[in-house]
Amino acid sequence: FDAASSIIVRDMLQAGECFLGVLVSLIGLGTLISSTGLALRKYEGNPWHDLIRGEVLLLAIPISVVVVPYVAPGTGRIMVGVLCFIGGLGNGLAIVQTLTLLQLVAPEGAVGRISGIYQGAIAVSQLVAAVLTPFLASSYLSLPAIFGVLTVVMIFLMVRIWVSTKRAVS
Repeated sequence: FDAASSIIVRDMLQAGECFLGVLVSLIGLGTLISSTGLALRKYEGNPWHDLIRGEVLLLAIPISVVVVPYVAPGTGRIMVGVLCFIGGLGNGLAIVQTLTLLQLVAPEGAVGRISGIYQGAIAVSQLVAAVLTPFLASSYLSLPAIFGVLTVVMIFLMVRIWVSTKRAVS
């Protein structure tokens, strides 16, 4: 979404950079609310379940791009705004619990190294997405198609995590 957001806002939602700022702020607000909720939660919870919940909520962002071509631009702006906020809620859950799980599953003395590898992988994947998305969108696939594929991949990832953790707990 980061790599294609300006195209989505300008071409699909027929809005400007001010609206892009609103979307980024809505994602950030959702992230802040959910991560604060985790920090203030009175019970420990299961980080795997929170991660899956976060990923489900995070699906709202790519789904918004898939759906927006089928609605009027005004309706699309409202819909994408709401879905970006919901996705931000998921982003907070996913980020906090991913880092929690890294600390829980990493062998003693390797947390820093594993965390560094994880952060490096995130940076590389964002760079690859920023370079490839405009190329793919203009040459081979539409943005809604790219985000549709992304949604399906995220669903498969969530199912894989759910099945793996269910087996490990059983």
